Amino acid sequence: MRGPIVAGLLMGLLASASDQPALAAESTLEARILHEMADGLYVDAGSNRGVKVGDNGMALHNGAEAARVEVTAVNLRSSLVRVMAWTSSERLLPGDIVRITTTGVSEADRGADGQGSGEKPSTLKPQTDDKGEFVPLLAPPVKSVALAADPANAFHGRVWLRQLYQMDSKSSQDYAFTRVGSSGSIERIEGGRWTLEWSGALSYRTGSAFDGSRNDAEIRPDLFRFSLTRSFESGALLRLGRFLPPELPAVGYLDGAQGEALLNGHLRIGGMLGLKPTRRDLGVSVREPTAVAYATVEAGERESLRYSGTAGVLGSLYDGKPDRLALFLDQRLGVSRWLWLYSTTEADVDIGGADVRNGIRLTREDLYATVPVAPWLELRAGLDHYERPDTEAERDILRVPTDQIFDNGYWRYWSGATLRLPLGLELGGEAGYINSPGDDGVHWRASAAKMGLFSWSNASVRATIYNLLGADADGYGGRFGAYLPLRNSTIFVEPSAGIRLLGTDQTSQDFELTDVALRAYWQATSSWSLDAGITYMTGTAVEAWLVDIGVSFRW
Repeated sequence: MRGPIVAGLLMGLLASASDQPALAAESTLEARILHEMADGLYVDAGSNRGVKVGDNGMALHNGAEAARVEVTAVNLRSSLVRVMAWTSSERLLPGDIVRITTTGVSEADRGADGQGSGEKPSTLKPQTDDKGEFVPLLAPPVKSVALAADPANAFHGRVWLRQLYQMDSKSSQDYAFTRVGSSGSIERIEGGRWTLEWSGALSYRTGSAFDGSRNDAEIRPDLFRFSLTRSFESGALLRLGRFLPPELPAVGYLDGAQGEALLNGHLRIGGMLGLKPTRRDLGVSVREPTAVAYATVEAGERESLRYSGTAGVLGSLYDGKPDRLALFLDQRLGVSRWLWLYSTTEADVDIGGADVRNGIRLTREDLYATVPVAPWLELRAGLDHYERPDTEAERDILRVPTDQIFDNGYWRYWSGATLRLPLGLELGGEAGYINSPGDDGVHWRASAAKMGLFSWSNASVRATIYNLLGADADGYGGRFGAYLPLRNSTIFVEPSAGIRLLGTDQTSQDFELTDVALRAYWQATSSWSLDAGITYMTGTAVEAWLVDIGVSFRW
């Protein structure tokens, strides 16, 4: 009975916000995942392309939707997105695409110069500040609009409701999942320099699939962000509350304070002090006090060689004992217009009581490069590495004490290309070698797409094939789908199907239809949108229907 209660709460929020001004029409942009963190996915699109906190979208793996996501932190050329709901069992990897639905700035929020109010710059805005200087990847965006010309208490936000059902006739894994949430910001509070940002959700789940699990048949609150930020004319910054710092997102969620000072046009220094929320449910906790110091440096000019990097050090206690000492380094290098290089490095020093790994360990490395050789050809390559930091805080969340998960992690080396041909044809592919305790081999995928179907210029079809490689199985998989806009692009329909040809050491390769899905999205008004989907999944151990529907209101 609590699911309807949660839905009723959302309806009350919608009613209270219904008198807000409408937004401009929504648009969709594509970004690529740079690396994955415990708190979300780091993507290569930021405020320079119109992304803002609270925007939502979908993440794709092998051309198929894998998860619904929401933007939780935005910088000039990068953003952090959080997975709101997984829609498949596929794992997302660096290089995968994230489609973000974002809304243009309304006329009411434009400043005297005709640009956005600061929360959402125009997508045509140059990637420099108002003095023409290069702005680093991880530095806060420099607002070019005079504060006095902007309206006070600029209130932007979103509330949404999502209901999901699974009915499984083979394994009795039935469940229902209800989630209601809100995100947004109030900028220039009382005409000053304070900004309030929030993001949170209430969820309720029940069914045989969750029997005996944590939070089964209980309303669970999640507070992802609730912070006050104060900017100063000197370029300094003060942030208070719960936040995920965009300057150094590898720090993760923190309840506390952050301060930053601009020493000159090329160097910023900052620090954070606070308490880490619990890892299971982001609850308030005093068990893990954390301190961070960092510096951001940038050099170079637009249309030439330019560099930006943020280096930081994190120290934390757990139950009063030293537990973690970690070093972070986020870097971005641009060479004219033909090369972009991104890098995230994380190293841990063994200072806790765990003895599985000693000394300094490289716990994360994500390196990703793109080379737009020509307007019709893009090359990309990268490498990824991750191993779980061996700390008491990490060990405390394990249900069964074990040292097995504190292994050497995995390494992945990959390269890919996208080729755009005449007649709206697009070919792409990636190949990578993975070395890990449970997987050792070459994985590849190839895709083909046709943009425009006869006079249906905005429609498209896509096909993706990939290999399946495991300890005792090998084969191939595929995904086929279409994108069909209707009614002047206010309705989008996406049919898709998955296939598999898989064999094991004991069985021959058999052809299977793994799932058939139909999704639809309706932009009912500039503020209201609805989306729904139905998926039929079949296989040797599953025969299930998955139905979900969502409604969203923006102001």
